[in-house]
Amino acid sequence: MSDVAAAPMTEQADAEAAMDQPSATSFSELVWVHHRWAEAFHSDKPVPRELESEYRKRLRMFENEHGQLLSAYWCRTIASAVTLTVKPAWGPLRFFGHEPSIRFHRVTDWMTRDAPALAHVLHRCDALAIRVSEVLRGTSERIALQLIVAVASHVLAFLEGARETSGAGAAREFARQEQRELELIAAYYDRAANKAARVVYFWGMTAGILVLAPIAAVLAGFLWAGGLWDGAYASETNLFFACYAAGALGAFVSVMTRMASIKAKFTLDYEVGRKTIRRLGSFRPFLGAIFGLAVYFIMQSGVLQTAPPDGKEFYFFTTIAFLAGFSERFTKVILDEAEAKVGGRARPVEEKDQAELSGAAGAPAEDALVADTAGDPVDVEALEQDLGRAPRASEEVTEAGERDSP
Repeated sequence: MSDVAAAPMTEQADAEAAMDQPSATSFSELVWVHHRWAEAFHSDKPVPRELESEYRKRLRMFENEHGQLLSAYWCRTIASAVTLTVKPAWGPLRFFGHEPSIRFHRVTDWMTRDAPALAHVLHRCDALAIRVSEVLRGTSERIALQLIVAVASHVLAFLEGARETSGAGAAREFARQEQRELELIAAYYDRAANKAARVVYFWGMTAGILVLAPIAAVLAGFLWAGGLWDGAYASETNLFFACYAAGALGAFVSVMTRMASIKAKFTLDYEVGRKTIRRLGSFRPFLGAIFGLAVYFIMQSGVLQTAPPDGKEFYFFTTIAFLAGFSERFTKVILDEAEAKVGGRARPVEEKDQAELSGAAGAPAEDALVADTAGDPVDVEALEQDLGRAPRASEEVTEAGERDSP
C-alpha cells in the first residue's frame, strides 16, 4: 500500500521539479554563470560537475532562444560581456530569402559603474545596434554589428586591463577615440540604409506597375462593354491607355534617373520601415498614370488651345503623358494653366518659374524639360503663346485700358 502511494508522490515531485526548471535564460544570467565557470576553469582545481552542467544548460537555452554565438568578449575580473548571436530563419522561410536574425547583447553595468564616459560609449553601441538590426539586412547588417561588437570589446578590454594604471584622463581620451569610431560606423550605417531603402522602393514601384496591369484590363473590359473600342471612339480609347501606360512609365524612369544621378538627391527616411517604403514606392506609378491621364484630358478638351501636329496625335499625347509622369513640375505648369483658363483669370508667372524655364545665365536649367533644337531655353512668353495665353505685356496694356475707360 505504501509503495503504491509513494509512486504518485514521486511522479508529482518530478513534475514540480520540471516546472521549476527555467525554459529560457537571459544574457545577464548567462554572463553570471559563465563568470563563475571561468573562475573555476582557470583555477588549479577542476570545474565542479554541477557548475559545468549549469553553464552548459544556460548556454544551450540562450542559443535556442537567440541563436548561435557569433562573436563574444567575456571579462575575466568582473561578470560582464558583449556578444553577437545569429539565428537562422525558420526552415521554409529560408527559400523565400528571409535573412537570419542577428542581435547584439551587452551586460557591462558591473564593469562601467566607475567609468561614466565609457558607459556612454557602450550605450551608444546599444542604440546603434538596435537601428542596424531593424533597418539593415544581409552582409551590411553583419558588417555593421561586428564593427559595433569590436568597439564594445575594445572598451571592455581597456576597462579590464588599463583603467587602473592609465587614470581618468586616459579613460576620457580613450572614450573620445571610441566615439569617433562609432561615428564612422554610423556613417556606414547611413550609407547602407539609404541604398537598402532605394532597393526596397524600387521593388515597390515594380509591384505598383504590376498592379496597374490588371486595373487596365478591368478598365478595358468596361470600355469594351460600353462599345468604346469600336467606331469613332477607338482612337481616343487607344490614346487613353497609351497615356495611362506612358505616365506610369515616366514616373518609374524619373525615380530611376534620380537614383542614378550624382547631383540629384533622392533621399528616403529609411527608418520608417521596409513595408512603408515599399508601399510608398508602389504608389508612384499610380501617380504617374493619373498625371498622364489628367494632362491627356486637358489637352483633348481644348482648354489650352494646343493642337497636336497632323497625323502625330499618338506620339504627341504619349510624349506629353510621359513628361507628366516624369516631372511633377511640368504637370503643375499644365494644371495651373488649365485652372487659369477655366477660371477666367491669368496666372502670374513667378520669378521662380521664370528662372526654371529660362535659366539663371541664359543657359537651360539643369532639370529643364523644354528647350529648342539649339539647346537654348524657350522664352516664357513664347511658351505662353503656344499654350494659348496672351503675353504679359499685352495683358498689362489691356488691363491699363480697362482701368482708364469710363
